[in-house]
Amino acid sequence: MRHIELCSHFEDVHRTEHFELPEEAIRELIAYVVSQRNYLFPEKIQIALYADRLEITAPGMVYDDLAIEKIKKGISRPSNPAITNAFIYLGLIKTWGSSIPRLFALAKEYNLPKPSLESLGPSLRINIFRQNAFTNNAQA
Repeated sequence: MRHIELCSHFEDVHRTEHFELPEEAIRELIAYVVSQRNYLFPEKIQIALYADRLEITAPGMVYDDLAIEKIKKGISRPSNPAITNAFIYLGLIKTWGSSIPRLFALAKEYNLPKPSLESLGPSLRINIFRQNAFTNNAQA
């Protein structure tokens, strides 16, 4: 979270601070990709922060466009139920199938562009866009 901007605003006389990207969504997404990935694939989970987005790429999560649409709606089947249940018990994930819908809800709450999910062969890439992602590109 060190490279994600901390924003603040005032309500009455109280100062409220929050990160530009929803911290709760980032933590839950990392737990989600750790619990859903296929451990038979040797590739690593990649997390990259760019000027316009946070990108998480998880290997071994083969999805087609139809499956991605189901995931967005919360229809899910855990690839690793033991890991998923442990993460639910620890409070890292709310419930089965909740991570992606929560990401979209938190992005809306933070007034961020809609996140994207894309299938890259045997991998799934999730992008969380920064609020200024499209306004900066339009000015360039």
